[in-house]
Amino acid sequence: MPPQPPPDDIADGTLAPWMLPNPPNANDVRMTMSHSRMLNTQGVTARDDAIIDDARSRIDRKLQDITNILILGKKCRNSLAHVSRLPTEVLASIFMILADLDPPMRVARSPGESVESVLYKRLGWIRTTHVCTSWRQQALTRSGLWKNIAVGFTPHWMVELMHRSRPVPFVLNMSVTNDVERDPVRNVVEVVSTPDTMARLKVLHVKTLFLEYMNSLLDTLVYPAPLLEDLELHTGIYVGSSSRPIPGTAFNSTMPKLRRLALEDCMPSSWDMPYLRNLTSLELTNIRQTTQCLITISDCLEMLSHSPHLELLILKDAFNLSEGRNYDGPPIALDRLSKLNLKCAVPELIQILRTLQVPVTSTVEIGFFGLHDGLSDLIKFLHPFSGAGVNHSWRMMIICNESENVPWHFLKLSIVCEGPFEGWEDSLLKIRENMRMNDVAVLALGGDAIGRLKKKRLQSILRCMPALWALRLVGQATGNAVALLQKPVANGKGGEKAICPALTSLSINGVRLSEMGLDSQTYCAMLLAVLQARQALEVPNIVVLELLKCDYEGFFLVEKLREHVPHLTIEPY
Repeated sequence: MPPQPPPDDIADGTLAPWMLPNPPNANDVRMTMSHSRMLNTQGVTARDDAIIDDARSRIDRKLQDITNILILGKKCRNSLAHVSRLPTEVLASIFMILADLDPPMRVARSPGESVESVLYKRLGWIRTTHVCTSWRQQALTRSGLWKNIAVGFTPHWMVELMHRSRPVPFVLNMSVTNDVERDPVRNVVEVVSTPDTMARLKVLHVKTLFLEYMNSLLDTLVYPAPLLEDLELHTGIYVGSSSRPIPGTAFNSTMPKLRRLALEDCMPSSWDMPYLRNLTSLELTNIRQTTQCLITISDCLEMLSHSPHLELLILKDAFNLSEGRNYDGPPIALDRLSKLNLKCAVPELIQILRTLQVPVTSTVEIGFFGLHDGLSDLIKFLHPFSGAGVNHSWRMMIICNESENVPWHFLKLSIVCEGPFEGWEDSLLKIRENMRMNDVAVLALGGDAIGRLKKKRLQSILRCMPALWALRLVGQATGNAVALLQKPVANGKGGEKAICPALTSLSINGVRLSEMGLDSQTYCAMLLAVLQARQALEVPNIVVLELLKCDYEGFFLVEKLREHVPHLTIEPY
């Protein structure tokens, strides 16, 4: 029986006659599928162009039919492969995991690397969908796979993923850090700024170093964003056109589901916007210290009085101190707040902390600038909190116990100087006077200013910490602190005692001896002298010694250190 010709309409997938155990040979297929169908083109000569064009069109259609049959046949054959046996749900779960672990991203071409290799890496998890047509089709039907559009994507992929993610809500993270990226990313913004796309926008993060670009972006996004939950706008530190508030036309001021708002160098045009009232996280930072991006203390507290759901509040350099400093309203309860981070002048900090009613279990971090008059009063306002920090030229993180019926007992104190600051010693001593530090168990000191701290001042700090069992010294200028550990002090009874008698753990990080004009043998000898002196004073031995990121040599002295310290860790720089 001669083989049956394939159906004219291949869309119905009727290929059963062509999947027989003994298929016809190639010549029979040619005669049946092509030769017999092209007889009407035989005898055509080149005398009439119209007839020739018509014949060519018929041949092209028949060739396309043959190509479609081959594609469908290969698809049917591939459906019998082992990779096609995975259930659809399992394959979708695998794709979801890969989409998180290996997203498409921009990858620079390494010297000698082929273009194909770079393109392969840039695809990320998407290259998995190229295993077979079935996998690709299943991935394309899963809109949720394409909803996270990150910074690493090229603008072309951003636009493509916005189309593939329809109709589910999507996340968009854009970054413009140079002039080359402006126009391509602008094309992305044009796609986002349509009403249908804005209606699906769930998260929008934008980072740019150009203020004029952020301004034009905000002018473009004028349609409501009913599903937007997270909005983050960063303008960086480059100087461009003057920054201005977020216009009232942005998102048509319609973001009913907005829960997180993070703004850097830009502010809302009005602090009475409805979308500010349901926030759970608010972050306002003014890095460039621009006057256009400031809020008065009174306006800020008034806004917070209408935001009872806040769980995270960060306000850094965001206040206009020249006006609106007084707030006459009632105390503001933020019962859900878990973290508070403030940075401004000390008087403003005191006013904010006096007005806000924050749970005592909240983590509070405080930074101040300018004169530190009133620092003692500021520290008193931090008394109720179980975790608090004060930041001036240094970072100081404080963790204390939660008991309200006993003096303030600090368990951990970390001071890391970030830059030169005249009078920081006096501020540090004032903090010490207002804190009960005899329960401090862990102390970290670091920064260049620690090296400029007078030995007597440093000694007075260490002497008031009898319970200290762990000391961590960071940076170059740690020699004075190490040397003090071997010098006894008067015990008030005519005898001598060791500083920090409970010290059992010492960590030294980042000492570059070559830059200090010392050699490793001298420094190790000083450490060895500390261990021997403390042993002579009959205090507990230092059982843990860490030398991290230090350029030590001199294996003999290192072995000597091992004889005195059971747990010695050395990590070269």
